[in-house]
Amino acid sequence: NGDIRSEIGLIRVVSKTTKKSVLCTVIDGYTADEFGYVKNDLLKVDVVQVNYNAMKEAGLPVLTSKQIIELTRNDPATWDLLAKGYTVGINQCERAATRQKLMQYRPQNLTELSAFVAAIRPSFKSKVMAFLDRQHFDYGIGALDALLQTQEMDSSWILYQEQIMGVLGYAGFPMDQAYSIIKAIGKKHPEVVKPLKDRFNEGFALRMADDERVSYEKAYERACEVWQIIDDATGYSFNCSHAVAVSLDALYGAYLKAHYPLQYYKTLLSICAEKKQKDRIAAIKAEMLAAFGIRLTHCRFGEDNREFAFHVQENTITDALHSIKGVSKGCSAKLYTASSVSHASWIDFLLYNMQSGCAKADQLKTLVKLSYFDCFGGGKKLLRLIAELESGENRIYKTLSARTAALRRGKLVQLEREMPDEDFTPLEKAAFEHEFMGAPVSSFDVPGNLAMVLDVNERYSPKVTLYNLRKGTTGMMKMKKDLYWLEPLRPGSVIAVDEWTRKPRYRYAPAVNGKKSKPTPIPGQHELWILAFRLVS
Repeated sequence: NGDIRSEIGLIRVVSKTTKKSVLCTVIDGYTADEFGYVKNDLLKVDVVQVNYNAMKEAGLPVLTSKQIIELTRNDPATWDLLAKGYTVGINQCERAATRQKLMQYRPQNLTELSAFVAAIRPSFKSKVMAFLDRQHFDYGIGALDALLQTQEMDSSWILYQEQIMGVLGYAGFPMDQAYSIIKAIGKKHPEVVKPLKDRFNEGFALRMADDERVSYEKAYERACEVWQIIDDATGYSFNCSHAVAVSLDALYGAYLKAHYPLQYYKTLLSICAEKKQKDRIAAIKAEMLAAFGIRLTHCRFGEDNREFAFHVQENTITDALHSIKGVSKGCSAKLYTASSVSHASWIDFLLYNMQSGCAKADQLKTLVKLSYFDCFGGGKKLLRLIAELESGENRIYKTLSARTAALRRGKLVQLEREMPDEDFTPLEKAAFEHEFMGAPVSSFDVPGNLAMVLDVNERYSPKVTLYNLRKGTTGMMKMKKDLYWLEPLRPGSVIAVDEWTRKPRYRYAPAVNGKKSKPTPIPGQHELWILAFRLVS
């Protein structure tokens, strides 16, 4: 009821994408709790919008949670899509590290998917490797195992806050105290939880020793093992309802992508373009080609490129002009209008653009470099004619007399007819697509071992994300440090991969007592390693 500005404080926050500003209070959750302020957490989840719009694109009703569970029950297409790691846009599953874990675990139902998103949180790091390997695990404690196991999850994994509450009850904590501890875990207050270690271990060990007729020492070892999970949970853990909710969002996306890929990817591209997420758009384009053979077709003058559009017969999605760096929606609309007007030559279009203001000079040159105007000729020729019109001997400007403008137009049109139709090289075109679209999208007539570097991770063995310029496919390859540092790479570099090999993918278990464990191969997973390469550009 008071004056927020004087009692708490206000700051103005400006969005990087929309440039809109809002006023926000400066207060943290702990202070709000101490003063008894009621706080509502409002979270906008983009995947909900993606799933909703994709259902509309596919002509589906808005499916309920029960309907999506039934549709995906024993549906190979949905679960195979997750197992293969096609997870761009899928809630909780998009990060590279998470995707690799998902491909290893291969969930087959909502229970397993919910368990997976809970298991990859920090609270479960001490057991996550065994979980991903689907190793059976139990504590050998009848009452505790019965508390943790279900029909669909027959191991005694402690994944959710509700299960921790049950374990606390087993160790002798009254339910009201256990609930307070869970609240402290949910609000990430480790200072409340950590002092309870000795009380928990002692209570758990005494209960286990009595129930299972084992020594106190053995029971205490088990108690310490369980306490580690509770201690880790203070970093970040899910409750069951939260895990199911976010897994349902993922399930909607996986089902829609598996059965309506054109509609799903078109929706996802549109939302990412609105947010100017160029890197994510590049990842979407790469995945839809790899997973479904869906190609993104270039914007071309004369087509309606105001929005993304899918074409079922061709299995393609037409790009949207406003997804290109520096090109606005307003420019897209004006260019579509301009395409309905007859232009006898490139010079005539440039003069029309001068009067109507369809595209600014930088936008025009960007689109020429991306072959948008290739109906008028090669890119290099078109750029030279722009330069002639703007600053050449026969330049034309708005204050020029009509007679002089007409004479100069004639000379420029004649120059356009006589000028060689020179275009950019394939490598130049690939570089332009990388610069203005985030990554190449076209296939080029070049040797099959040429690839553009999209991303570089120099941590551990260097990893490079590559776009094959001939096939139009994207993938990740690794190389030894000695080879990499002879010729460090950067995004946009083009290399020739002269020699490569396939090796098993390894994983590293958590260190024990400060000692690193030996890496072990992951069954069925491999990595591509570059053995020799040359820098081309």
